[in-house]
Amino acid sequence: MQSNSTCRELWCVDMGDKRHLKLVRCAAAGLLLLALPAIAQRREMNGYVTARDGTPIEDVSVVTSGMGFNGWAASKADGSFRLPATGAFVSFRHADYKPLLVRSSDLTEPVRVQLDPTDETVWKVKSCRSLPGKGGAWIGGGLRVNPGGSYKGPVYGEHDSHWYVQRGSDRLHVVDGYAWHAGLPLEQTLVRSESVSVHGWVFEKIVGLDLSGRNSEGKYWRWVGAPVALAIEHETTSRESADYFDKVIATMCFQSADQARR
Repeated sequence: MQSNSTCRELWCVDMGDKRHLKLVRCAAAGLLLLALPAIAQRREMNGYVTARDGTPIEDVSVVTSGMGFNGWAASKADGSFRLPATGAFVSFRHADYKPLLVRSSDLTEPVRVQLDPTDETVWKVKSCRSLPGKGGAWIGGGLRVNPGGSYKGPVYGEHDSHWYVQRGSDRLHVVDGYAWHAGLPLEQTLVRSESVSVHGWVFEKIVGLDLSGRNSEGKYWRWVGAPVALAIEHETTSRESADYFDKVIATMCFQSADQARR
């Protein structure tokens, strides 16, 4: 299969004829179609991140799946980056640009990635202090949501806190914990998905991802997360439960450490 080394457009795998895989332009922006099995991990990835006009972009967070903090890098002033380890997927995010999620197997070195300027599709998350009661009815740590009813939590782990919103046997999970996810959902969640919708969110200088899809088992999932510690996620076979949890996620606000101490 040929690779798109420059990432000038978002490409998808066409599985119409399973004997011959081919790359086609995605029908909708922000949608990455996935149809291949897990990708072997590589030790290192080197490349450049630029705007469409070729201008280097500094301080782009480059995060790969399945590698923990070994899979983190930031682009330099010339747009260059080096990932010490690479999993099946690589994400690129910056406050002034739309996020990108690509298969590492679709990139050839030196990788050259081009990002599009941010627009209205990037979610501008509110401060919890701007909400009724300064978000006092909301649950979570930095990322907080209004549960709209009963919930469980906080449940404390060794280095993390968890909250759960139940709908029958399904649940929405809110977590605040150091290195709980390292900036992306579980790699198998991405690998097993038929497609992944890719969007971004920002709060001041914090840049997060909003990913959703449906996996090979027919489960709908969504993962909204910040770098390092904060995430909100669900996975369910029920479209109704997924819609319900998405409405809860829509109430999301951000509470900084300074806000929490006031």
